[in-house]
Amino acid sequence: MSKDSTMTTSRASLCALGEYLKWHCFFAPLQEQVQIPQKTVRYRPTDKLLDGVLGMLCGAKTISQSHVTIRIDPAVQRAFGRTGCAEQSTIARTLQACTAETVAQFDRVSWYYLKRYGQTPHHRFAERLLWVDVDVTPMPIGSKAEGSERTWMGRNRSKTGRKMLRCTASDYRDMLQETLLRGTTSITEPWTRALTARRPATTPPTSSTRTGPPAPIGTSTAPRSETSAADAKLPRAT
Repeated sequence: MSKDSTMTTSRASLCALGEYLKWHCFFAPLQEQVQIPQKTVRYRPTDKLLDGVLGMLCGAKTISQSHVTIRIDPAVQRAFGRTGCAEQSTIARTLQACTAETVAQFDRVSWYYLKRYGQTPHHRFAERLLWVDVDVTPMPIGSKAEGSERTWMGRNRSKTGRKMLRCTASDYRDMLQETLLRGTTSITEPWTRALTARRPATTPPTSSTRTGPPAPIGTSTAPRSETSAADAKLPRAT
């Protein structure tokens, strides 16, 4: 594809974002630190993951909709440094090839992105507390899916599914942790572990965490935790 070719797209703002991210090598840590046990035929496994992300940015709600979003928009592909787009079935096989170690690598890369671009690591804990919102969202899914269990799914017709636990810094809207849980798993231990996972090992465990009354799962009122500076202190960006 020549550099002076003209392409038409209805996603000009997304193309501008892609050019900005490509200029700053935003996806370089992902491509260097995440290893997926899958051989490369035409596209690298991390490139196929990027195709899946671009499909969601283009409006795809499922991986199968990538062929009607990002795959037919070469302008967005080129803006993000891609010369083509993998088939939706190929993207799905790449996701299935991910292992527990791959997920751990993703977690380390996401923590790097938070330190590099987020505002939470720069919070002045000595001056004021950091409010953390803990929210649990039901995710309906078929009864034969992994981790799917019969539980409360809100107003959804499906009675089986999983839960998504999210910890967000309220002041900065930074996503601190996102964990997928089984349907009937209690959230007490996972959210406590997620909140303290970002705490430096040298922090003295002298302060306590005061938690308000839990809200029903799926409601907009998430349990709000008030954590002291010593208990929820995050490492500063380097």
